[in-house]
Amino acid sequence: VLSDTFLGVGSNAGESAFRIGPDPANDRLVLHSDDGLSGHYSILDLGGRLMHTDKLTGITRQEIHVAALAEGMYVLVVVGDTGRTAQRFIIAR
Repeated sequence: VLSDTFLGVGSNAGESAFRIGPDPANDRLVLHSDDGLSGHYSILDLGGRLMHTDKLTGITRQEIHVAALAEGMYVLVVVGDTGRTAQRFIIAR
């Protein structure tokens, strides 16, 4: 998983506040955070089109169902109390 600063988003401290896996993903992506994340997340394709968005529940592990996404590369953008952070991930089946 690569931390990302493309699309004008990045973490405040140069490190991501969360981790995602598995990468490549198949039907689900798991978002991990040591402190729990609150706010919301969005999944964008590389063209910048919004594919999915939802709230973050504040827990340290949240599953995101990505079975409806086509194979390819996407960006998960998390918007929370500390700002915006993005990470790329791949869907492969």
